[in-house]
Amino acid sequence: MVAPLIGSPGSGEVRRVVTEDGQTRLVPVVPSQREPAVTRRLRDLRHNGGDDVQVASGDDPVAGSSSRLRSLFVNDKRKGGPIGRIQIPAIDVNERYRRGVYDEPLRKGPGHWPGTPLPGAPGNSVLSGHRTTYTKPFADLDLLDRGDRVVTTLGGKHRTTYRVTKTTVVPESKYVKFVLRQPQARRARMITMFACTPKGYRTHRIVVQAKARPSDLDAVDRGGARG
Repeated sequence: MVAPLIGSPGSGEVRRVVTEDGQTRLVPVVPSQREPAVTRRLRDLRHNGGDDVQVASGDDPVAGSSSRLRSLFVNDKRKGGPIGRIQIPAIDVNERYRRGVYDEPLRKGPGHWPGTPLPGAPGNSVLSGHRTTYTKPFADLDLLDRGDRVVTTLGGKHRTTYRVTKTTVVPESKYVKFVLRQPQARRARMITMFACTPKGYRTHRIVVQAKARPSDLDAVDRGGARG
């Protein structure tokens, strides 16, 4: 029987193994044996050491990803005030979102994953938010149905309306690759919103994806824009 992992992907990670005679021992984990390629690339950016993920409870939607990314997002010189607004009428969401998906920005509302397209631009724009703590903007993501509207603005304008296409529950170990996936169609515009699930735990992520129809576009940049 294998118990939960101790530490995070990278040097020094171990897992607790219970042998047939009831003895417990720690066995090193080789990240390449279990990680998708995108997670390994993110891991390569990290600082020495790792995050403690022994307890899979809490409401950190990006727990389990790279420590280096955490540092980059917290110290992003462009962080600060809101950069736009997201509205989801079906679940009474009307929140300003900020740049970054860690700590400070998520305490104030949804956060945009830097490096993904900005809302309204071609590609898949990724936003994260809490469900049970702080402003808990994504508390009711599980209540969204296919066709529900998601409306974003950027900088007080550039309004884009998306329609929910699907909801997926993804294990923590696989969510990074899943949410960052970009559409194959060059002009496609979509938004991905994710949060911890079940509420109060972070073993999985609930991922809601929505797409913009051509008639709903007020594009930020016809050539594409990235945060």
